[in-house]
Amino acid sequence: MAPLDGDQGGSWIAVNQFGLTLGLLNRFDDSPGANLHDYRSRGLLLYELIDCPELIAVGQRLDEVALDHFRPFTLVSLLSGQPAMLIEWTGQKKRVKSNAERLMPIASSSLREGNVVLQRKQQFQKMVFERGGAEAELLFHYHRSHLPERGPASVCMHRADARTVSMSAVTVTKEMVEFVYHPNSPCHPAITGRLQLERTPFAP
Repeated sequence: MAPLDGDQGGSWIAVNQFGLTLGLLNRFDDSPGANLHDYRSRGLLLYELIDCPELIAVGQRLDEVALDHFRPFTLVSLLSGQPAMLIEWTGQKKRVKSNAERLMPIASSSLREGNVVLQRKQQFQKMVFERGGAEAELLFHYHRSHLPERGPASVCMHRADARTVSMSAVTVTKEMVEFVYHPNSPCHPAITGRLQLERTPFAP
């Protein structure tokens, strides 16, 4: 299950019947290594990877991909009961971080000024400290928030040239996988889409 990027194709977040969840973020501080004119949309990678049943398979599949045809990205791979895995493509090299829990949450911004990513991470850590943990309610509040103020640094982002245009929430239990999609800024009302799959155990 994944939303579709209507402009470039592909997606930025997806989950499958095994409960494997993938999220893709652009890396604005890195530059592509080769000056290619036929870069593929990074979102298409998720479609190539989302049939993987487990985290290790994601890394193995990417070993077979010509990453120099993609601009820099960070791929977050999640599976309940296992540490998060990050795969970073800098345009020059691929880095795999197989135990990335301490790096959460992952954020990105095209804005060069203000340490926006750092501000968002600090805001999350502050909320977790104040509430004593990162439960689902806190995550919803965090992604809808305008802290420290409504603007380019808030997670629900508003700038003169850009804004947060959607919010996705994935819930994985032993029995089911649910994808909820809010097709508007999280602070604005929208008709929410909700899909569910029966979770399939993976037998290697």
